[in-house]
Amino acid sequence: MTDILAGNTDEKQNPIWAAKLAVFNGKGGSRRPAAVKTGTSNDARDLATYGFLAPPADDQHPALAVGVWMGNSDHSNPRSKKPAISLTAAAPLWHAFVRDYSRAWPVTDFKRPSGLVRATIDAWSGGKPGPWTRAKTTAWFIAGTQPGARRSIDPDGLLYSPACGSYRVDLVKAELGPSSWDGDVADWMRRARGGPGRTGQYDSRTAYFWKQSSWGGAIAGACYRTRPANDPGKNGKGGKGHGGKPGNSPKPPTPPEPTAPPVTAP
Repeated sequence: MTDILAGNTDEKQNPIWAAKLAVFNGKGGSRRPAAVKTGTSNDARDLATYGFLAPPADDQHPALAVGVWMGNSDHSNPRSKKPAISLTAAAPLWHAFVRDYSRAWPVTDFKRPSGLVRATIDAWSGGKPGPWTRAKTTAWFIAGTQPGARRSIDPDGLLYSPACGSYRVDLVKAELGPSSWDGDVADWMRRARGGPGRTGQYDSRTAYFWKQSSWGGAIAGACYRTRPANDPGKNGKGGKGHGGKPGNSPKPPTPPEPTAPPVTAP
């Protein structure tokens, strides 16, 4: 967990968060490792940033964990038409305090605890790479829980189902929570088949994660095939390349337009 959170202060891993959270107060302006997480409630009433530094190697300096919360003391909604988020409000305050408070401290890094192993996994679904794999990465596991081990965490290929001659992203299959969630998951898949920016009933939009252009593959759904131009079509009747009508294969549907957000009373 520390390794994941520390990536938020490493510009090589997460340049957007690191721009606000990376602490450069070591010798010669070197970066001080820190593990941090921001959090913003949906209505922006609560802005928070929590994090900690690697424990010092000596007994002259204390360990440090800092939490910052911002919001109205009566828990009312922010009055701004465009409220701040944690990354633009609580994070800079957290950064300024930690930077100044630890300025004279020696820089120490997080130590890896014993009993961990690093394994190669499918970058999108976790688990062991397989025929569904489009990208790989590495991750830390408690020994015995890595892919292929007896107590492995993620079932291999959980995110994918074989369909349309390959593997497609099937989030309903991958959802291991209550069955009551499946309807919302299926609705997201329906919208995502039309691409990013498709609005749902709660004004949420389908979106790719930062610097991505996919959700790990095509979203599971109906399979469509367009007949080649020189295919004579069913029963040998003229295809496009034979002076006749195009073949009768169904055409892919036009992606739906974003739905309008719900109308609420003033």
